[in-house]
Amino acid sequence: MLAPTYSIQYTIYTALLFNHFNLHYTLSRELTELYASVALRNFTLGLISIFEPIYLYLYFSQDISKTLLYFSSISLISGLLSPFAGKIVTKIGVKHSMLVSVPFLFLYYFGLWKIEFLENLFFILIPILITHNLFYWTAFHIDFARFSEKGKRGKQLSYLHTVSAVAAALSPFAGGIVLIKAGYPVLFGIVLILLFFSIVPLFLSREVHERYTDSYEKAFGEVFHKKYRTKAISFLAEGSEYSILVFIWPVFLYMLAISYSYIGLISSISLFAGLLFALYLGKLIDRMGHARILVIGSWMNALTWPVRMFVVTPLDVILINTLNSITRVTAHMPFGVLFYDWAGREDVNRDRFVIFREMTHNVGRGIILAIFAVIFLYIDNIAIAFPIAGVFSLMLMFFVRGVGNAK
Repeated sequence: MLAPTYSIQYTIYTALLFNHFNLHYTLSRELTELYASVALRNFTLGLISIFEPIYLYLYFSQDISKTLLYFSSISLISGLLSPFAGKIVTKIGVKHSMLVSVPFLFLYYFGLWKIEFLENLFFILIPILITHNLFYWTAFHIDFARFSEKGKRGKQLSYLHTVSAVAAALSPFAGGIVLIKAGYPVLFGIVLILLFFSIVPLFLSREVHERYTDSYEKAFGEVFHKKYRTKAISFLAEGSEYSILVFIWPVFLYMLAISYSYIGLISSISLFAGLLFALYLGKLIDRMGHARILVIGSWMNALTWPVRMFVVTPLDVILINTLNSITRVTAHMPFGVLFYDWAGREDVNRDRFVIFREMTHNVGRGIILAIFAVIFLYIDNIAIAFPIAGVFSLMLMFFVRGVGNAK
């Protein structure tokens, strides 16, 4: 029980020292607060997130198709309702939107904790998590796009990734130890308590407001508009690859009979490797250009994904997961910088581009999970998803096309 407390203290001290010595001249107060909030949130969710697909896989009697359909429905509906999130942020503000999301995430994890008592009513967890997603993620992306600076976003995004990864890397191993020693109820209890602390840093400065005016029809029209087609494809691919990493890979590790503590340790090691590389990569992106690094990273990441099919032992998993953590950072960090450059070009368009991303990213996640849910009814080998994830990594490069015509 001491591990989570010590780790979160270490996370806070690390973030504060990192900010004092490295970020003083590069960050606004608002970005510093956002970093602190994300660090606390990622530590908290890192305790449980990698184990959540396994938990539901066991709840659904080890039926991978039902598990994926559960997550698919959350992603699809979140994507389709994203335009309403823009209206919410306009009405209550960016920070209050993130604050309001916390009780819904609290209720979601509380419901997972007591899922056996819900029985056939377990599906009420789906709209609860969707509501959290609508309140939190649109506001988060708008906040970062607003306060990060063009020309410095590579460095600033690397700082965000590093602070997030420090927090997230400490927690999976701690979460695995808690699971072994005390079980899921205690782990969920810790998560619920810490969630409320994660939002506090955001309210050290005043509220931020955006104005989203697009109708539901206009928002969907832009997704299918010819000039945004390559960006829509790249966001669909980003969401699809993410789904395979977050929902299929942990279940695959469980099927290999790898223990909770090893799964947590594997996740922690790979995250630490990724964060160390991210510090260097952020400066490289600002110097060499986002597009060039994105192309290199997409190919590197695509080539490492199929190797996951052949892992057998915990050592195999640690090696490939660590390598893939580095290659994913090389692909996804410049991709993120390009997105925030696009979203941050004009105040009037910032929220519109964020909604565009949320719609396509989440729909991509939902579609690929639904497709795999059907495939796995007939093919008893979930590892076939990994080379497909590599193909999605290559599709990130579509974003490079037409960046100059983003408006």
